[in-house]
Amino acid sequence: MAIRPRKLVVQAAVEPPACRAVAIAVIDNAYAGRYEAKLDPPIESGEELCTLLGKRCVEEICIAPGEAQSYGKLAIVGEAGEREHAAAILHPELGAPLRAAAEKGAAPVPSAKKIGTLGTAIDVPLAHKDALRLLRGLFRW
Repeated sequence: MAIRPRKLVVQAAVEPPACRAVAIAVIDNAYAGRYEAKLDPPIESGEELCTLLGKRCVEEICIAPGEAQSYGKLAIVGEAGEREHAAAILHPELGAPLRAAAEKGAAPVPSAKKIGTLGTAIDVPLAHKDALRLLRGLFRW
């Protein structure tokens, strides 16, 4: 898996006091433009990638992992990719390391997958890490 330079974006708000971070990685899609029955390499890379990106978000906003309140995940594939390629990275290996970075969230990690081009908006669904029901205040990214 070839990972191009990563980017970290931190947004800080004064009212209400909040700090949000998103870590981004661009990955070469070896399956773009062709069918592949087994997507094991991207599935396996999900854990490594999320461990790296999840920890980076927590470290960048200078909080202890247990202070993280919400999480979410998104994968965008290019026009020659398939949503299944995004799903291979997001599921099933990416959730556990993200929960570990946020210290054991009980709630499922909300996710989105989409096909996009240059300039596609990044819209990560967020949910409280311990709330098994939706909390309205977390949807403002």
